[in-house]
Amino acid sequence: MTQKNMPLLIGSHEGRQGRFQLGTLRVRRDGNALIRPLAGPPDLFVPRDEAQKALDGDLVRVEVISGAGRRFGHRGPSEAPDVFRGRDTARIVEVMERRRQVVIGVLDKRDGKTAVIPRDRRVPGPVAVRGASRFRQGTLLKVALGQEKGKGTVIGALEGESQAVELEAAYAQGFSDVFPRSALREAQSLPDAIPAEERARRTDLTELPLVTIDGADARDFDDAVFAEKRSDGSFRLVVAIADVAHFVPRGSAIDAEALRRGTSVYFPALVLPMLPVRLSNGLCSLNPGEDRLAVAVSMAFVPSGDGLCRTSVRIEEAVIRSAARCTYGEVESFVSGEEDLFQGAVRRSMEAMKELAGAMIRTRLLRGAIDLEIPETAAVLDAEGRPERLLLRQRLFSNRMIEEFMLAANEAVAQWFEERGLPTIYRVHAPPNARKLSDFLKVARLHGFGLDLELAPEGRGAGLTSERLAKTAAAMKGHPAERPLNQLLLRAMSQAFYSPDNVGHFGLASEAYLHFTSPIRRYPDLEVHRQLKAALADGGCR
Repeated sequence: MTQKNMPLLIGSHEGRQGRFQLGTLRVRRDGNALIRPLAGPPDLFVPRDEAQKALDGDLVRVEVISGAGRRFGHRGPSEAPDVFRGRDTARIVEVMERRRQVVIGVLDKRDGKTAVIPRDRRVPGPVAVRGASRFRQGTLLKVALGQEKGKGTVIGALEGESQAVELEAAYAQGFSDVFPRSALREAQSLPDAIPAEERARRTDLTELPLVTIDGADARDFDDAVFAEKRSDGSFRLVVAIADVAHFVPRGSAIDAEALRRGTSVYFPALVLPMLPVRLSNGLCSLNPGEDRLAVAVSMAFVPSGDGLCRTSVRIEEAVIRSAARCTYGEVESFVSGEEDLFQGAVRRSMEAMKELAGAMIRTRLLRGAIDLEIPETAAVLDAEGRPERLLLRQRLFSNRMIEEFMLAANEAVAQWFEERGLPTIYRVHAPPNARKLSDFLKVARLHGFGLDLELAPEGRGAGLTSERLAKTAAAMKGHPAERPLNQLLLRAMSQAFYSPDNVGHFGLASEAYLHFTSPIRRYPDLEVHRQLKAALADGGCR
C-alpha cells in the first residue's frame, strides 16, 4: 500500500506538506530521538538536529518522511543509528504541549550568569533561571521550565538524593509535585461545609455504618463499604465512592491539571496526587465522623448454586458519614478470629462482609476469572529515604475482600450503562497473546499442566476460554513451579486498556467492566462519574 493510499491514523491528518501525526518525543542519550505516535506504533526516527526543536516528553506534531536518514532540505543528510534502520523519519513541525514542566539540576553561578545544569542529559542545558539568588553554588534545585526554551524559575531546593531520583523519574514523564496556582486557588475557594441545597437533593446515608478499609499508611480514603446479611439469606452490599466530580467540573483549572497528569503516582516515600491535597486528603477523603459527598452503589445478591447472583443495583448521589477508619491488618485480625476489634453495627457489617466476600470469590472463580498469585514487593527505606531491602507483601483475605467489593461495583456500574445504552469508558481486556501463550503452554506441560489446552494453527485458542485457562492456573497452586509459571502466564496475557467499545474483560470473565472506584487518582474514573451523574440527573437511576 502506498503512503498516499494509507488510511488516516488517529491523531493525524493529511496536508499539502505531506503526512502529519501527533506523538510524544523521546530523546536518546546520543541526541537522536523517536516519536511515539498517539495512534500507536511504529515509532518514528528523529535525527539529532531535529530533536533539538523540542524537549524530551513534549507532545509534538510531525511531518512523516519515508526512509530513515533522508535529507531535511538544506540541513544535509542525517545518519540513523542501526536501531532506527528501516523506520520512517519525522520532522518536528510544532510543539503542541510541553509535557515536562519541571527539571532537577545543579546551580551554576559564573561569569555573572545564573543557570542550572540539568541532571537528565535528555534536557538540553544550561537553563537560565530566576529566583536562585538565595542558593549557593552547587545546590540541587527544582526548576519550573518556561515556555521559552532554555529558561526557567527556581521553585525549591532538594536535600536528599533519594527524593531527587524519584522526582527526576516523575518529571521525565510529565508529572509534578507542584500544582498551578490557578488550580490551588480553585481548591482553596471550595467550601468546607456541604451546602444545604446540595444536602437536600441527595439521599441521606449518614446513619449507615459504612467504613473505610485501607493500608495503615494510607492518607486518603475515597471508598467506604457496608454489608448486611438478611433473614432470607440474601446480602446487601453498599460501596460509596467520594464524589470527586462534584468538586472538579469539566474545564476548570483543577480539571485541566488532573487531565494532564492522568493519574496519581506512588513512590516508596513520595506520592504525586492527581488532585490538590485539599481535595485528595480533605474534601474528597471519607474521614470518619465527617459528612462527605459520595456516589453510592447498592447491590443485592442471592445464593445461587455454589455462588451468588446479583439481583438488583441502585446508584445514587448521597451524603455519607464513615463510621470508622479500619486498616487491612485490623480487619484481618477480626476475620481470622485473632482479635474482636469491632462492636455493634460495624461488627455485624464486618461479619457479613467476610461471608459475602468468600461467596464472591467462589462465584468469580466458577465463572472463569483468572486468579494469579503474583507476590508484591514493598521497599523498606532507611532514615534518609534510601532503599534498604525489599519485603514480600502478603496478600491478606482483607485485601481480597475489598478487591471483590470494588470489582463488584465496577461491574455493576458498567452493566448499568450497558442496559441503558449509554456511552461510557470501559476497561477492556482481550484474550492472551497467542505466541506468548504457546510459550507458556510448552513450559506448563513439562510440569503436567495445560494438557487440554490447544492452539489452532492460525494462533487462536481452540476452545480457549477464560474458564479453561483459570482451571489450569488453579491447578498450579501450591506447585513448586507455581511462581515462574504464573509469571509466564501473566506475560502471555494482553494488557487491559480503556475503550468506548465494550468487548468484555477476558481476565475477569466479565461481559462488562469499567473503572468507577478511584476518581480521586484515575482520570478515567472521574469521567465515568461525570457521565453517571449526568445520566442520573436525566432520571436514569431507575
